Amino acid sequence: MANTPVDKNQKYDRQLRLWGDHGQKSLEASHVCLINASAVGTEILKSLVLPGLGEFTIVDDQAVSGEDAGSNFFLLQENIGQPRAEAAMKCLLEMNEDVSGHAVSSNVVSLLAHAEDFFQKFSCVIATYLAESVLVQLAEACDRVHVPLLIVQCCGPVAYVRLQVAEHCIVEAHPDNELADLRLDRPFPALSKFLETQNLSTMDNKAHSHTPYVILFHKYLEEWQEKHGTPLPQNYKEKRLFKEMLKAGIRTDEDGKQLSEENFDEALKAANSSLTATSIPSQVESILSDACAEQLSESSSNFWVLVKALGMFIAEDGCLPLRGTLPDMTADTQRYIDVQAIYRQKAAEDASRVLEHARGVCQAIGKQPTSITEEEARLFCKNSAFLKVLRTRSFADEVRKPEICSGEINSALDSESEPMAVYITFRASFRFYEMHGHFPGQAENDLALFKDVVTNMIREWNLSAPLAEKAICDMVAYRGSQLPFIAGFVGAIVSQEVIKLVTKQFIPFNNTLIYSGTNVFTLQL
Repeated sequence: MANTPVDKNQKYDRQLRLWGDHGQKSLEASHVCLINASAVGTEILKSLVLPGLGEFTIVDDQAVSGEDAGSNFFLLQENIGQPRAEAAMKCLLEMNEDVSGHAVSSNVVSLLAHAEDFFQKFSCVIATYLAESVLVQLAEACDRVHVPLLIVQCCGPVAYVRLQVAEHCIVEAHPDNELADLRLDRPFPALSKFLETQNLSTMDNKAHSHTPYVILFHKYLEEWQEKHGTPLPQNYKEKRLFKEMLKAGIRTDEDGKQLSEENFDEALKAANSSLTATSIPSQVESILSDACAEQLSESSSNFWVLVKALGMFIAEDGCLPLRGTLPDMTADTQRYIDVQAIYRQKAAEDASRVLEHARGVCQAIGKQPTSITEEEARLFCKNSAFLKVLRTRSFADEVRKPEICSGEINSALDSESEPMAVYITFRASFRFYEMHGHFPGQAENDLALFKDVVTNMIREWNLSAPLAEKAICDMVAYRGSQLPFIAGFVGAIVSQEVIKLVTKQFIPFNNTLIYSGTNVFTLQL
């Protein structure tokens, strides 16, 4: 009996609700490279293969060992002696027929030396279990071709993840606490015209109790401005007074008892978050003044062209484009649809103007104007209040210029920070591997040798406080072991960061993430 084809919308239904069709298309167009099919590396790929990553490549010149088969769910006893890249690839591909996989049984050092452009084709590179000098070479190679790099290593119950990305521009940040963009302090003409048709005093009780609270806000703000001379309440005390005005507007029955008007209750609850002045967030102002938005060229990305166009729009209107979305609220269907249509129409007009500016900018710099689509401009304008640009320090600089982050490390050590102690021992383990060909604890007398490495690094970093003896001993005791359940947990975390990078949605962590067995910490070094 033939297999029935599965509809992709049904197969990926849950994730489509998170990042949408366009996010899924970005994921399916992505190509991720994993260096070394370690336990955590294959767990990362598993959590990318399942949601439909386009393709992956595993670079690994080692054969499967008995230890691999014991710690890695994607390498079996029967794979011992086989090329590790190929064995892991075959097992991972069984999880999703939509995904393509490739195995490269080569040494990464050889690729860096003889195939400089090898990493250019990838959307993201994930490196596991490499020596410090190799990590530096890889970081420089990825930096040159503007490919994000994630360095990942698990050791016993702790883990280290380092993100290096030269520039990552985010349009859809999906903020947790998104405030509605109602323009209460500056209603636009179409909205003002509609509001003139709404007379609360002449409505019957049913219409009064089903008036969308955005209309209530505008009506009572007109009264507020007449009494106080400001478009919005300015502080907590004034917001409390405004709420009293709203409460007084709730109708009463013949006995003087207030009627149940859920729309007013909603307005009172939403007042603090909704009564905010229309403004341009500081992070958006910073992006608008970024050199990349000022010094455009034919090779500039669409993001920076749209930022330039956004600046031109703001120069004309003094505010960001309208977002065009309304929160849910108690209302009769027709008026909610009418108000929603007014906001959407204004948002579409604003996006059209930004698109017009953007295409004009494209023409001026020799870029194809149609390279920016209406949908791209619409999405950009809808999220213009949440734009984000992430630029991390290069890993090579962190290694070669230890003084650049010694201040942050010193401060954390003075406060006996557990994550910082884990960070230092991981960094020391990379160097130990470089010097001795294995990770601390995998041979006799490693404790004394590892202490020497840690001591030398502390001296290089000019740290004022010594590292706790326990942190050093713990790293040696872990013997570079890869615990499957830790690898699975960390792999899931890192896969989410990869998805953020390739879909350009949500905000990745900045620089370094440390997992200490019970907690996850991020360090911005």
